[in-house]
Amino acid sequence: MNWRVVAVVAAAIALFAVVIYLIGGLPKRGGDTTLPPTPTETTTTAEEGASGASITEDTRAPFTFSVKAKEGKATEVKIITDDVIAYEGTLTSGDEQSFDGVLEAKITISQRKNATVTQNGTNIPIPEDGELTLELRGD
Repeated sequence: MNWRVVAVVAAAIALFAVVIYLIGGLPKRGGDTTLPPTPTETTTTAEEGASGASITEDTRAPFTFSVKAKEGKATEVKIITDDVIAYEGTLTSGDEQSFDGVLEAKITISQRKNATVTQNGTNIPIPEDGELTLELRGD
């Protein structure tokens, strides 16, 4: 038996097996191309007055405000503007924190007599507990 002929036949069989393996592993053309189902999105809307829901419009207008420590005085201040902590720290002797284009401000002042608050240039009285909320309503 000629070993050369046996080697060529064995190589041909091996090549044939590899080709069959590769073809079998390839995705089928024109086969099932459907995608798995996707969840459907449900949107529910409530009309005014339905189920106690009401549609309200935000009538707040942007404003400018500042918190300033009086000369020779100091106070701890926490300022939250539009639900974000904008400043938290100590204001001393003339230090000022100013903000523009704010819809809502929540201010906490530890020593209310040591600070002044202005909104659109108007002095705002600070309550005894040192906590105040500023808003400006539009027409």
